[in-house]
Amino acid sequence: MSFTLQKKKLLPIFCVFIQIVSITLGFTVFRLLQDTHLTAERLIELTEQGHDKGYILVNQCSRGEKMEPIIQTSRLVKKFGNFTAVDELDLTVVKGEIYGLLGPNGAGKTTVIRMLCNLLVPTSGEAFVLGKKVPDKSTASSIGYMPQETALYLGLTVHQLMEFYGEIFGLPKDAIKEREKELLAFVDLEKWRDSLVATLSGGMKHRVSLACALIHEPGLLFLDEPTVGVDPELRFSLWDYFRALKEKGVTVLITTHYMDEARRCDKIGFMRRGRLIAEGNPTELLEKTKTDSLEDAFMEFSRKEVNP
Repeated sequence: MSFTLQKKKLLPIFCVFIQIVSITLGFTVFRLLQDTHLTAERLIELTEQGHDKGYILVNQCSRGEKMEPIIQTSRLVKKFGNFTAVDELDLTVVKGEIYGLLGPNGAGKTTVIRMLCNLLVPTSGEAFVLGKKVPDKSTASSIGYMPQETALYLGLTVHQLMEFYGEIFGLPKDAIKEREKELLAFVDLEKWRDSLVATLSGGMKHRVSLACALIHEPGLLFLDEPTVGVDPELRFSLWDYFRALKEKGVTVLITTHYMDEARRCDKIGFMRRGRLIAEGNPTELLEKTKTDSLEDAFMEFSRKEVNP
């Protein structure tokens, strides 16, 4: 009898305790979402993507990571005369993400990158890079760009070229020396440090171009077909380095034709005739199309685009 009476006395106290805990948790989550700059739309999107994404979200929030978009475009268009190279592109890339643009030649991938790098002016629509509306030259010191075709000064040695790029970005000589040593070791060009760029093979020139793009340790990296012309072993090494950059918080937008590489991206966007026809992580794209390869998935989305 006394035990029953004691339970009745404790019940209101227990209810009050539960209410306090609920209010505290609700306030904590609210503050957490504020601190991580997560919009309601973004939270819904992550929730719809399943348990794994929710787990990632919790970990990112607990570490205080911000989910702000580093790249964001809205109805972005680029025309060359009567030809539309990019057609109303809506794209969002968040901090620390490796986003891969896939598509055949002429799909508009390189044009997108050139607009985001301030090398082309959009015809219409909007694009924001690092919070600045494109074009804005002030972002140049924070981004790295490796073009599809190497743009190197052939009359310089590898050392002179890297020193030149370091000085362009305002790095002190000691920092240039340290970065040069680190990057040449990574791309396996230490032996060719004093060789003229003109004497290097195509694959070596590509590696020099990558090293130059990374000389100033950019927070945002644009890579246009970065592994074309390099041997398979180096391709895997390069991707290990890209993942290491991601772990440091570097955001990477990459174009590639290699489907095995695309699987290493956090998110993929399929482009066709200037339009983004599908996007998602590799697993999602395969599940949506019920296919076994990204190449087959792309073909399936292309068919749906032609015959909706």
